[in-house]
Amino acid sequence: MLADSKSYPIDLTFDNGMVMLSSPDDKGRAVMPADIEGEVNKVRLDGKYLADALKACSGMVDLKLTDGKTPVLFQVDGYLLVTMPMLTNAEKPEAEPAPAEDTEPVAEAEAEPAPAEAKPKRKRKAKEPVAV
Repeated sequence: MLADSKSYPIDLTFDNGMVMLSSPDDKGRAVMPADIEGEVNKVRLDGKYLADALKACSGMVDLKLTDGKTPVLFQVDGYLLVTMPMLTNAEKPEAEPAPAEDTEPVAEAEAEPAPAEAKPKRKRKAKEPVAV
């Protein structure tokens, strides 16, 4: 089994009519046939979330993904389930660099609050019903 009850990353790689499920540390791997449309894609999912999604869908499932950084959609018989991928360190966005220590911060001008009588009064509109 690739994933047990604890959280564990699972890589799904789609290529040549096959989907390969593997652990990043090469402790397990499973390959199965799949109907694939589009380019070769790879995504990393939390093993617990993947197992829960497949159990909820029970059986054949349409799995739709754009790339390894966007949500994965599981779809079967009108049932939709979305799972967020796990990002690897190489995929995580870089933090903005800290400002250099030798630069002085720019002071912002403080605006004086307007007197209360100078503020224009707003008319409230009646709330309209909203269809949900």
